[in-house]
Amino acid sequence: MSTEILLALVVLAATILLLVTGLLRSDLIALLVLVVVAILGLVPPQRALAGFASAAVLTVAGMYVISAGLSRTGVAEVLGQWILRVAGNGEVRVMVAVTLVSGILSGVMTNVGVAAMMLPVVVGIARRAAIPPSKLLIPMVLGTQMGGFLTLVGTTPNLIAADALRSAGFEPFGLFSFTPIGIVILAAGTLLIATVGPRLLPTREPRLPVGEVDRSGIREDVELSERLFYLKVPRQSLLTGKTLAESLIDSALGVHVLALLREGRTIRAPGPETTLRGGDRVLVQGRPDFFLELRGRRHLAGRGGAMNPEWLESPEVGLARARVARRSAFVGRSPAELDLRARRGILVLTLVRDDAFRRTHIVDTPMQVGDELLLQGPRDKLAELAAGSDVEGLEPLTAAAAVREFELEERLWRLRVTPDSLMAGRTLAETRLGDAAGLTVLAVASDPGGAGGADTGGEGGAETDGDGGSDTDWDDGAGSGGDAGAPTVGDGPAGGWRVRLLPGPDLRLEVGDHLLVKARPDDMIVLRGLQRLEVDLDTPVDAGLLEGADAGFTEAVLAPRSSLVGRTLRQVNFRGRFGMHVVGIVREGGVIRAELRDEVLKFGDALLLYGPRRNQRALAREPDLILLRLPEGDEPEPRLAPLSILITVGSLLPVMFGLIPVAVGILGGAALMVLTGCLSTDEAYGAVEWPTLVLIAGMLALGAALDETGAVALFGEALLDGAGGLGAPLMLAVLVAVSALAGQFIPATVVVVLMAPVALAAGDFLGVSPYPLVMGVAIAATTLASPVSHPAPALVMAPAGYRRADYLRLGVPLTLLVAVLTILVTPLFFPF
Repeated sequence: MSTEILLALVVLAATILLLVTGLLRSDLIALLVLVVVAILGLVPPQRALAGFASAAVLTVAGMYVISAGLSRTGVAEVLGQWILRVAGNGEVRVMVAVTLVSGILSGVMTNVGVAAMMLPVVVGIARRAAIPPSKLLIPMVLGTQMGGFLTLVGTTPNLIAADALRSAGFEPFGLFSFTPIGIVILAAGTLLIATVGPRLLPTREPRLPVGEVDRSGIREDVELSERLFYLKVPRQSLLTGKTLAESLIDSALGVHVLALLREGRTIRAPGPETTLRGGDRVLVQGRPDFFLELRGRRHLAGRGGAMNPEWLESPEVGLARARVARRSAFVGRSPAELDLRARRGILVLTLVRDDAFRRTHIVDTPMQVGDELLLQGPRDKLAELAAGSDVEGLEPLTAAAAVREFELEERLWRLRVTPDSLMAGRTLAETRLGDAAGLTVLAVASDPGGAGGADTGGEGGAETDGDGGSDTDWDDGAGSGGDAGAPTVGDGPAGGWRVRLLPGPDLRLEVGDHLLVKARPDDMIVLRGLQRLEVDLDTPVDAGLLEGADAGFTEAVLAPRSSLVGRTLRQVNFRGRFGMHVVGIVREGGVIRAELRDEVLKFGDALLLYGPRRNQRALAREPDLILLRLPEGDEPEPRLAPLSILITVGSLLPVMFGLIPVAVGILGGAALMVLTGCLSTDEAYGAVEWPTLVLIAGMLALGAALDETGAVALFGEALLDGAGGLGAPLMLAVLVAVSALAGQFIPATVVVVLMAPVALAAGDFLGVSPYPLVMGVAIAATTLASPVSHPAPALVMAPAGYRRADYLRLGVPLTLLVAVLTILVTPLFFPF
């Protein structure tokens, strides 16, 4: 074995290991593979890069655009109405119709594109036919995957197989080369689904009330009954006259404000600009236990005295001034979106724009070019930031200079954890101090001698404010005629204090700890107003109050290429961006209802949303989400559907007659989708799944390296030696079995890139036609047995209330059926 073959096999093994373990994204793995094989000289650089210009990559890109055009013009709605007319309300008939229609569409569209387009349509069919969605959504997904075998452009592995034939000097597969076998597979698979599907598929209601008009049971479906309760604003309250945004009810208390009851009328889904009045009853969704614990106890007491500069800086932690650079990644993004605290350990303490100082509530503020920032962070991290391109003019500052130049004196408060405080023994994350009033904890100081733990009344005991109550909760010194809680730079406590700068969310507070926090005086007063809210857990909540012509619930799932995946609701500013509350996340059969703002979203998540109807209509046009039921009167008008269908057919006809190559026809159809207005340019670029294209191009480079070094020939010889001269039919069975097994763990595209050259080598050694062997590899690699190896199954798991085992019950026998049919039928149309 030569050194080149050994290196190629090492690269192959490392690639498979990374793909199976998921340590890196598949497209990044492919890009690294391309670079490595070129650097090692396993393949000439020109051939390594040739994948980006291959016909397969260009065809796949064009198919994404055509699929998006068909989806955007409402073709699915037309098909949905046709299914109902033809199939009626019979469960088996509807199941068969959904499977066949999804399969036929998948012959000219991407599988995941069909699944995303058909999801709300099938949910609507299930609602109107009174059939559980769980009986239809798996057949829909399996139909899309089987339909990919109908044409050359039906699925990416088909195109890769054709490209492998072309590279080996053979005539590639034509547009309808797969069609005879695909028809047999789709027909047999549909028959299997119709026969055993009704028994194997669960009759399960989803955790989200998919598409229901009557939402009276919504609390039970998502288990919100224990999460809905009323808060009452006292007649004389510090919150009177403040907007919901200013009141901080949602962030400080960790609840969603769903409605206001005022003088006999209901204000549903009030916006952040809605003003509170004394006597309002606020209907919220959240955890009442935290609120009940918060009330009636004195948690943080204001403490007079001065502050030592080391409470803001140390030899390891410093302060600096900087400006946002023109080409900075900060532009248009907020500190929360960038996750600066977690990723770089840096806090933005102040933002100055147009001579206006923003010292609090900065975390969700998008930054602009030229913004001046006051930063706090580890000195080495600040130095790294200065060396990069995100900021310019970074200048270290002392604590005294920072406080003076950025006018922080009135925003810094020193608070002490009292003996009876709920905060004692909890981490900073559990105390919600970061959410309350935009309050930022800059440092936590502990007195080893325990002197700070005594709670004497002389340090800001109970006060009386304007609403006649006794302030025993957030005793910050505000409103008492002084600013005892606002420390200044100067001599601090006696020596021996242990000061922890930039405390992390896992830092656990203890009685007597002193917190240096940054907040507005008005917000500290708001916290006292929140303490006076009265909680009402006895009055039953009528869910009907939340549904009306102006507002209500809706459901959505994350789209396959959603930019929300991998980010939290806080980071994407979901409430501000979409104007909707996320009141529940359904994931893998369970419902997440608490701490939603910091929950990392995953593909396949279903979201229960609440908000104004007008925002729901806007949501229907968002590429990041798929609404399971469009708002009334907002169904797409399918006037462009005939045009998009005509463009699709017109782009395929010249290919069918051999007048132009497949890639040219598909790219022409994609261009016409944009030129005719079926799709905008931005929508066309957004429809392309660029990671898939990178994956194909990178894997083609690996395939070329295996071919150039002779590794493919070596593997083919080993396979023939192992097969022991079994002959072409049994060789086809072996290749199908290996490809089907590999497809359970790595993407089908990768399987075909690696196995198609082996099939070609096997055909050469056996002296038979390579076409049935290559086709067998392409079909077998597209697995139907795994609910996690392809985006389409994950898309329907939450809306139908599926568990992984539900997909396997039908997917495994269908996979075996497809494998057997491939082995038996392929040689009939492509003899050896």
